[in-house]
Amino acid sequence: MNDKMKTIQLREKDNKGRIYIYYIGDVWKAFGRSAYYVHQFYPELHIVEDDKQSAAGTHISIPDEYLLRLSEENLVFAGDDYIQVKVPATLLCQSK
Repeated sequence: MNDKMKTIQLREKDNKGRIYIYYIGDVWKAFGRSAYYVHQFYPELHIVEDDKQSAAGTHISIPDEYLLRLSEENLVFAGDDYIQVKVPATLLCQSK
């Protein structure tokens, strides 16, 4: 596991209420809990189980148009190596 994936794994381990999105291999991806939250927004996007690639064993690819919709509808922060989206409280209540 490379350093970037280790960082993602640590971030997802304690993730409560955030979607972390990374640009990896020309594709926007969310991993672990973030992938689950994206799937709650857009159930038509499929979660992929891949222990070889993803930090948490799951990831979801996010097409550009979905990323744009997420950014228009939610509070978004840009980090150095990721985009962070705050998950609305209403969605958090549904996931419990």
